[in-house]
Amino acid sequence: MKNNKVGAFVNVGLLNDVLVYTALEPNLRVTVKMPAGADLKSKKIRAKVVPPSQPRQETGIYWGYSVRIANSLSQVFTKCPYRGGYDLTIGTSDKGKNVNELEPGSLSYQHALIVFGGVLGLDPALENDQKLTVDSVEDLFEQYLNTVPAQGSRTIRTEEAILISMAALGNKLKPVNAPKPFTSFEAIPQSQDTGIQQYAFNAKRSKLDSQDTGIQQYAFNAKRSKLDVTDAPKNGNPATISRPSLPRPPPPPEDKFGDMSRFD
Repeated sequence: MKNNKVGAFVNVGLLNDVLVYTALEPNLRVTVKMPAGADLKSKKIRAKVVPPSQPRQETGIYWGYSVRIANSLSQVFTKCPYRGGYDLTIGTSDKGKNVNELEPGSLSYQHALIVFGGVLGLDPALENDQKLTVDSVEDLFEQYLNTVPAQGSRTIRTEEAILISMAALGNKLKPVNAPKPFTSFEAIPQSQDTGIQQYAFNAKRSKLDSQDTGIQQYAFNAKRSKLDVTDAPKNGNPATISRPSLPRPPPPPEDKFGDMSRFD
């Protein structure tokens, strides 16, 4: 860096990297705040590294999730990153209370915890945790809910259960501090702001045409924009499609002992 300043270049999705005066390790993901009114096509943009929570706190935009490792079920509760812990805990199970029985907005919270088990549920996690002394896994949570009533299958994958449960709990949850409404769509860089040539896209043509792909299209060219097979009946000319003749397969051998296929 010039003038012996410490810094790094960060790829933010534009044609040129932006400069930040922060020492960073290579291949590290960071959140960068762009200067207001910056020319996004400029080669000299100086930005600032900020905490990943700042976009959500300032604008209300979702900025991804963070990962915390818990080596046991008890650590899910004891290693809470929030001061005061979780004030709402929810366990999910097919043995729980039907989520549809809850009133909308009845689950008020400041920091909520929703726990999902594996294929066998949360019970094995309780049995393998010596620090938990409750008799039932249901006793660990304020709400023990079945978020997929009448699921129609024996098990549900965890990644599927998360999306289904969050959709089911959406109108039941009532945050104490409601997130800010996001009103800064105009501040998000658009595809044309990147300075990178977009595939099959330019200012004159905003739709993807078949000829843009470079692949020969079946029954399609610049002079003929419709499929002849469908247009032929309209024009009074029936369409005929020749089909290659295939050799007839040989007959199956004679079964001298009757039909034995049911014993295969």
